[in-house]
Amino acid sequence: MDQALAAPDLATLNEKLDLLTVQVQFLTEQARLAASRQEERAELVHDVIPIANDVFRIAVEQLEEMQDSVDLSDLLRLLKHLLRNARNIDRMLDRLMVDNVVASFDEPVDASLRSLLRQMRDPNVRRGLALGMRALGVVGGQAAGKQHT
Repeated sequence: MDQALAAPDLATLNEKLDLLTVQVQFLTEQARLAASRQEERAELVHDVIPIANDVFRIAVEQLEEMQDSVDLSDLLRLLKHLLRNARNIDRMLDRLMVDNVVASFDEPVDASLRSLLRQMRDPNVRRGLALGMRALGVVGGQAAGKQHT
């Protein structure tokens, strides 16, 4: 009777040992991954610290040079102003690019071309043109396919 009870107990113990083995393997892999990530972070910190120190040193040198003419509150005010007007600045840069394109033409540019270039800055116009170009590509591809058959 003891042998009959011992066999199921042995099988249960083997199952439990198998489960524990799987769990230990999982935990070992997790520990290995954590150690690997820790090593990568340590390498990153080792690489970044000298760069950050150089940036900080250069920033201090530059600020020391301008400390008589610029106050920290001036810099903060300028930064806030730039952030508030980022969209306007972006639009102005777009206009400058269009004006540079217009200025690069050898011949005088009429008002309709200038108007067309300004309209090209509108994202909806650009999307519409892109859609139109794709449609022309499809139609052209289909026409080319019919000529070769």
